[in-house]
Amino acid sequence: MDKSNKHYSSLGDVLFKKDSLLFQYPCALKSSKYIVPSSVKDISNSAFEGARNLESICLNDSVHVSSNIFVGCSELKHVIVPRMNPFNTSEDGKLFNKSKTEFICYPEGLVERTYTIPYGIQIICENAFRNAKIQIIKMSKSVKRINRYAFYESRIKKVVLNRFIEMIDDRAFDGCTSFFLQIPLFSGLKKTIPHFSRKMVVGL
Repeated sequence: MDKSNKHYSSLGDVLFKKDSLLFQYPCALKSSKYIVPSSVKDISNSAFEGARNLESICLNDSVHVSSNIFVGCSELKHVIVPRMNPFNTSEDGKLFNKSKTEFICYPEGLVERTYTIPYGIQIICENAFRNAKIQIIKMSKSVKRINRYAFYESRIKKVVLNRFIEMIDDRAFDGCTSFFLQIPLFSGLKKTIPHFSRKMVVGL
């Protein structure tokens, strides 16, 4: 990148806008780890899309990350957030909002058979488990909402719901070819999921 450019700059092949926005991380970059520079205040939604060699990313203490940002990062296993970051936090490589009421990202490269959503999480965000290799998800009692595309094209086989879930978007499981929902007896949820085949639901 020409240093005289008034709008963009580059550092280690990563493209930035000069207003402190990380604009584009090259999808073919061979590095497996990346640390977001301290000068970055924001990251574009598609900045890391398709970064197929990235295994670990460390955010800085001021950037705000929302859903969709790591779509297509097929080898990503760890998202690390400094404690001083006021917007996000992470645990075992998974990304949440700071108050841990929203589950934002389960890294696509992480391999686990079973995962239980931590208590306190209320919302499973859009694309949170997109392309995830997880097979069984258990929802804690605090989860109330599963947003659209939450499990898009994941390898999920079974989702154990709780009796307190209020809404599952009708596109939450788009692209999932073989799975079923386990719903507790006496749950009122069956009234809100007419779009799911009865073959996909246990406990009605």
